Order: sequence, then structure tokens, then C-alpha cells
Amino acid sequence: MIFGNLNLGDALAKSGENEKITLKEFSKLLRCSYRKAQKVLVNLILTNVIRTHTSEKEEYFTAVK
Repeated sequence: MIFGNLNLGDALAKSGENEKITLKEFSKLLRCSYRKAQKVLVNLILTNVIRTHTSEKEEYFTAVK
């Protein structure tokens, strides 16, 4: 999936550790509002492009392989 000139794989790769990304990191990376990033992530979850994971600290997302 492509957002401007950034695709989801690049977004996850740039997020750093183990190809996972948080909502906050995703919104900063796309340079969009928290709400808009949240809507994009929900659509990606519903279309089975990414998975959501919850740790003790935070919720994060990874690409489905």
C-alpha cells in the first residue's frame, strides 16, 4: 500500500525494531494527524494487510507476511 511516496513496507522498515510500528510513529512518518493515521491503520487491519499486537506498554502493528 502506498501513501504518497512511502509504502507500508518502508514505513515498517523505518520504524526500527523488528518491523513494528505504533500509531504515534505511523502518524509522524506519514505527517498526518493522529486521527487520520488511526483510520488508515483500521482500514489496513480490516483488509488483513497488518496485524495488531498489544504489549504491556502499548499497541503496535506488523505487516502480514
